[in-house]
Amino acid sequence: MGVKEIHEQSDVMDVAIDASNGSLSLEDYMVCAKSFLFAGHDTTSSALSWLYYSLAQCPEAMNKMKEEHERVFGPDGKDTMGIYKQILETPAKLADLKYTMQCLKEVLRLYPPGATARMGYDKEYIRLTRQLIYSFIIKYRGFDYPASKFVLYINHYWLHRNPKIWGLDADKFNPERFAEGKEVPLAYQPFSKGI
Repeated sequence: MGVKEIHEQSDVMDVAIDASNGSLSLEDYMVCAKSFLFAGHDTTSSALSWLYYSLAQCPEAMNKMKEEHERVFGPDGKDTMGIYKQILETPAKLADLKYTMQCLKEVLRLYPPGATARMGYDKEYIRLTRQLIYSFIIKYRGFDYPASKFVLYINHYWLHRNPKIWGLDADKFNPERFAEGKEVPLAYQPFSKGI
């Protein structure tokens, strides 16, 4: 896919407008646009900051990522503008950055940028770690908790560091958790429902 084809596709606001069938006001669209801008900027800068920190703490991972960039981008692999130009010309090269993606996913696991609180409603389902629960009572450790009209919050930081799910090294930066062929637990939810 070339640069021209990418720019001809709909942006996120076009998708929102199409999905609303014109039922939203101009003010509603402005609120959506502000949310997209803030959420996209904040989560990206947060993830990149934690990535730089994690790579500084784990030189083996940084060296492996550098080697991957040099392999994928050739002599331009050390030059930001060279990489940028190559990505614009051939966006499919991003799919070859498998170890880089593993590092990003591991950073999002350790430092999830998004969380959510959800209201339980009547005649709907509650989604916890992607398992659908159709009753309106959550059973936990022998107790019944009504979900209807209650705010439910999942602590993603704890969920992503739970040793029962991620192993005894759950607090350690280990991009190999996301290596090709490895099963990723359903508990991986860095953006909650936005993953």
